[in-house]
Formats: sequence, structure tokens, C-alpha cells
Amino acid sequence: TIPENVTIIGQQAFYNCSSLASVTIPDSVTSIASYVFYNCSSLASVTIPENVTDIEQLAFYNCSSLASVTIPDSVTSIGPQSFQGCTGLTSITIPENVTIIGQQAFYNCSNLASITFLGNAPSMGDHPFFGVADGAVAIVSGVEQATFGDVGADWNGLAIACNDGVLCWLTWTTTDGEVTITDCNEAAS
Repeated sequence: TIPENVTIIGQQAFYNCSSLASVTIPDSVTSIASYVFYNCSSLASVTIPENVTDIEQLAFYNCSSLASVTIPDSVTSIGPQSFQGCTGLTSITIPENVTIIGQQAFYNCSNLASITFLGNAPSMGDHPFFGVADGAVAIVSGVEQATFGDVGADWNGLAIACNDGVLCWLTWTTTDGEVTITDCNEAAS
């Protein structure tokens, strides 16, 4: 348990602590530095506090037992290789304020099958989802879906799926405030 007055967990703080099974990070922490939980292969879950804005590179690299990660709305960037090799992850939610996901951020997360995006498509580094589960999907809402592409299309190695029903099955354009439905991807009445 990290005490309440700690604001920064520095680089490599728990580097190679392969028996570390749980960690409590207080709300006072504002930064998760590079390599901080690198190769903590027994770490099973982590809740990142609300004041953290960046998850730096290789922060949770090879945390192979990590099955649950809660990323708060305050996070705006997920660094390169930050969750690489986290084979215990099966799903993750990317908050709406995340605008950048670094290269290979979820590389070789071989069981990661669904990534829910709560906002627009973020900027991506090279191969952020290479080596995730076969058939992995990016779950998006109808409002932000246009920034990802068409439902079923490939986006950074993920198939685009919809989480809010009918709006994702419609393709439309907006001109001078007038909406024109141009396609419907399934039978509708």
C-alpha cells in the first residue's frame, strides 16, 4: 500500500518485483512513470487513481497475471509498450480523454479480445494491438464511430463493433445541419 502523501511513483520503482501480487495506489499519485511495474508477473489487478494523466512507456510491461485494469477519465495518453505482454487481460476500457496510444501499447496481449473506446479514435503509434486475441474488436458508440470507420472494418488490427444499437448500423452524412442516411447495414423498419 502506497501512502496517501505520495504524488509520483518514480521510474523502475517496482521493476522486476515478480512476486508483487497487489498494489494500492492512492489518489494523491499524479504520475505512473516508465518501467514502474515492469515484469511484475504476479500483479493481478490495478486501479489507476483519478489524478493520473499519463501512463508512461513500459509501465506495466509483461505483467502477465494482470487481468483487470481500471483507467480513469483523467488519463490522456497511454505510453509505448505500456501494457505489452499482459496476457491476462481479456478486455479493457479506454476513457474518452485518451488522445494518444503509443506504439505497441497492447502488443502481445494474446487474450485481449475487446477494447471499449468511450471517445473518439485516439492517435496511434505503430502496431498498438499486434498480437491480441484472434477476432479482437474495438467497441465504439454510434456518436464516435465515424472517427474509427465503418462497423466491421479493420482499425489498427481490430474489427470495429458497435455498443449502442441502431446508430452504429447506419451510415450518414451531414450537410448544413441536414442528416442524410446513406446506408443501413442490417434490415430495418
